[in-house]
Amino acid sequence: MYTYNFYRCDEVCSALQYTISNRRYRESLFWIKELLESKEYEKIFETLFITWFHNIGLGNIEILNKILTTNIQDENEIYNLVYGMTVLKESMRDCTLPVMFIYGISNPKYKNRNIHFQLPANLQQLNPKVDAFIRAVLLGKFLESWLLYQTTDVSSVIDKLVEVKIKDTNLQNIVSCLQGADINETYKMCALIGILSSKEDVLLKTIVPIKPIDTDTEELLSKYNTLVGKRKRRALTIPKECLYGKTKRGTMTYTESNVHELYDCDYIIENSKVYDTILEKYGSYEDLVEDSNALDEFISWYFPDDIPDEWSLPDKEKSHGNGVNQPSDKPLIRRYFMRWVDLKSNCKIWDRETVVCDIIQRIKDDFDDFYIERKLLSKYSENKKIVEEESNTWNLRNLKYVLSMIE
Repeated sequence: MYTYNFYRCDEVCSALQYTISNRRYRESLFWIKELLESKEYEKIFETLFITWFHNIGLGNIEILNKILTTNIQDENEIYNLVYGMTVLKESMRDCTLPVMFIYGISNPKYKNRNIHFQLPANLQQLNPKVDAFIRAVLLGKFLESWLLYQTTDVSSVIDKLVEVKIKDTNLQNIVSCLQGADINETYKMCALIGILSSKEDVLLKTIVPIKPIDTDTEELLSKYNTLVGKRKRRALTIPKECLYGKTKRGTMTYTESNVHELYDCDYIIENSKVYDTILEKYGSYEDLVEDSNALDEFISWYFPDDIPDEWSLPDKEKSHGNGVNQPSDKPLIRRYFMRWVDLKSNCKIWDRETVVCDIIQRIKDDFDDFYIERKLLSKYSENKKIVEEESNTWNLRNLKYVLSMIE
């Protein structure tokens, strides 16, 4: 899909995450503006959540609250949110969640740490692995909690843990919004278990107001608004650093290019949100093309300066160009992870560098696709199916045991 000004949508989302993570607010505001103008509201929500997950996380729960509750179509609120995320202090950025995330995918065998204590009656379960999960959460063992979630069906105890662990009304509301959010289930549950494994008083300290947009930044937004025309409006170039592991161009080599896409206006239009407008107003794209007056009117509106194939090469390369890989390159989970996660930020996991390096070494050969983020999520989906099958087996055995006792 293309945005309103002919950037690839996956690249704009990636650029937004990259510039927020690297505290480049002038660029992050430009990219969020591009998504707002393109009415890509679902992608805005998803990208802001993923950015919070990887780069802010448990360091600032208020930002999670804002992402979950702000009206995505309210431009002023979204500009303030993106600005606040971008200029957030380093002391309020935390990498616990992405470390948990990559740890869970490595599938190491769970080692019982011989942690035994009597659980409250309302938390005791028949399955000892579920009991182990509950103990891990109560003791704040982030990695063990997430690993046990991957290997055990614990869905029946999540709400009970929320009730036991979260007493503050504000936190309860945030957790409730998170549970009901329409986002990837793996990211959602990793965030939830990270919150449940944290101490409540520590989390409460992270619920602080974010910095609002200042006068100079408002002037910058006004300047962006004065840019008229597709070519002039494309003021910034997609950072090549943000392409790897997440975008189509990030799968391509230095010898490959996608500039040719801009020579096919029909292709761009059919893969843009404006196509829905055409269908609504003209019935079909073919009907628009056959009506010369309507076509002239549409071109004057949608291409107020030049059509893309008449742009200069530097203008085209703001959104299109060569790939980022050598022909001999293989997908590298290390390159992807280090691009999106700052292990120097705060973390509630001791010796996180060693943990991450060990896991990357263990799973480095599991990737045959440069869409590394997609591959990670698919591996989690595969693991979930295995857990569900094992859970059904456990329940069947437990039922047979109960029936035998009755007999």
